[in-house]
Parts: sequence; structure tokens; C-alpha cells
Amino acid sequence: MALKLLTSCQFSPDDLQAFLNEARTLLRLRHAHILPLLDLGFERERSLPFLVMAYAPGGSLCHHLPRGSRLLLSTVLRAVSQLASALQYAHDAGVIHCDLKPDNVLLDAVGRLLLSDFGIGLLTTSFATALTPDAGAEGSAVYMAPEQFVGQPQRASDQYALAVMV
Repeated sequence: MALKLLTSCQFSPDDLQAFLNEARTLLRLRHAHILPLLDLGFERERSLPFLVMAYAPGGSLCHHLPRGSRLLLSTVLRAVSQLASALQYAHDAGVIHCDLKPDNVLLDAVGRLLLSDFGIGLLTTSFATALTPDAGAEGSAVYMAPEQFVGQPQRASDQYALAVMV
């Protein structure tokens, strides 16, 4: 397992409860190419949310494919198929990733791709006014679709990011 403590977010008690309620949606995402979220909660003393996730020993796609790497078309197609399948599953469940990038694609012990930090971008965007003074846009600029820059992510935003990755 891996733990992620969300220390950079400041939540009011109401926002914290809403965050936890929405994060529970992510608990239901069970797909072969989505890193499973196993549990969530919050550290009561400082009201900091935390997530419990499966551990992906292979590290991130970013570390396996340095900038400028060239891959066989068959390798790219296999990767796109895995990621697109996971995105479609999540979109069908009403969840948008909002921060698809090589750093958020992990590899399991057998080299299978797993989307990680899934939905965290959408969850934090939902509470943008509580998190930062100027949080209209959430995500990594290089991979962001134009609509994300104005704080209106859509399912197509994830497809855009996948295309940029390819």
C-alpha cells in the first residue's frame, strides 16, 4: 500500500466532508488499468485528508520513458488501449481525471499501466475556491486542454491529455 497525505489543501469542515463524500466515488472505480484507491480518511488533529492506494512497484511512465524516447507503434497502441479503456470506464462512472500525464501513469509488477491520482484533479477543482485564491485551472499545463484553463474540464479534456502524451 501507499499513503498520500493531502497537505497542500486547506479545507473547512464542510468542504472536508464534501471532499470525502466525493472521494468515496473513487473507491468504487475498479478497473485493470486504474490504480485502486483502497481507503480514505482524514487526520483529525489538522483535518488533513489522506488516501490509501495500492503500491505500484514499477514507478511512473515518466521514469521509464525519458523525454525523446521512441517506441514501436505496437507498444504505443498497447499503452493507448490500456489508458483509453481506463478513461472510458471512469468517464462512464462520471469521473474525470483532470491531470493525465506520464507522472500519473504507474507500472505494476508485470509492466501493466495504471492510472494514478485518478479524479484528484476533479475533486480539487470542485473545491477550487476553498483551496487557492486563483484556482480556476487545475492540472499540468503541458497536458491541459483549452477548457481546463478556464476551469471547465470535460471528458474530452482527458482525451486531449492522452493525445498529447502519445
